[in-house]
Amino acid sequence: MQRVVTLFFIGFLLALFLVQPSATYDGANFGMQLFTTKLLPYLLPYLIVSKWFMSILFQHSPVRKNFFFYCQLYLIGALGGYPSGAATIVHLAESEVISKPQANHLLGIVHAPSPIFIIGYVGAEILHSFQQALLLLVIFHVANLVLLVFSWKTFLYDSSNTSLLPSNMKKESFASSVTKSAQTMLIVGATVIFFTAVSQNLIQAWKTSSIPFTESMQLAIYSLFEMTAGLEVAHHMSVSIIIIIVIILWNGWSIHMQVYVLAKSMSLRVKHYLFYRIAHSMLVFVICILFLK
Repeated sequence: MQRVVTLFFIGFLLALFLVQPSATYDGANFGMQLFTTKLLPYLLPYLIVSKWFMSILFQHSPVRKNFFFYCQLYLIGALGGYPSGAATIVHLAESEVISKPQANHLLGIVHAPSPIFIIGYVGAEILHSFQQALLLLVIFHVANLVLLVFSWKTFLYDSSNTSLLPSNMKKESFASSVTKSAQTMLIVGATVIFFTAVSQNLIQAWKTSSIPFTESMQLAIYSLFEMTAGLEVAHHMSVSIIIIIVIILWNGWSIHMQVYVLAKSMSLRVKHYLFYRIAHSMLVFVICILFLK
């Protein structure tokens, strides 16, 4: 049954792309612009430096897996934005700095928008408020840190893990860090371009039908598939900060697929990621209700 559904979905996408080649091109072009102007400048420099930094920090040195250790991982991974957290966790699991069970839980916790993206793009261009952007950033990270404490108390903590353990991470050169970061960015770029092309095709198909089409529907479709595209559409609309929060919390299928591809490269379980993302969204809404009245 799953195979039939998958084949039907693939056939549907192929039909869309073939019937509406101009929409496919426009969507892919829009995705390329988003990737090169909104994502690449924010993500790539941080990915290169973080991978280089981790290889030196954990290179053949004993690691004490206490709570401070996990806070270090969070700072290294989460501050880089989506999906640098997943890339960080996969890299550490691959190097056996952390175990796969630990990586399963951390995958959904070390996952947050970068400060540069929230303050520089969302705050300056969409909300036009540094204070609101900073507050959003704090709320997102506070919710993640609450989950980190919860995970530490329930899953990550092990008395044997607080002792000094050897690390198998090899020292990487700057060139190696660039190569691995470029591979991650290729995944990001491919998913962004693909899902914006899908979004544009669906929008074009809807517009040619007899069903009324509004800007809100366009915003919903883009946000469903690609977060940055949704935010870019919201940029040209008068939307409330709650809508912006929802778009960022949802992430879009594009970011979820980026995490999925990275996780599957190390056979990590995505169900833990989904659990923590749902829990994070609930926490963010609770905090927003308390502080954004």
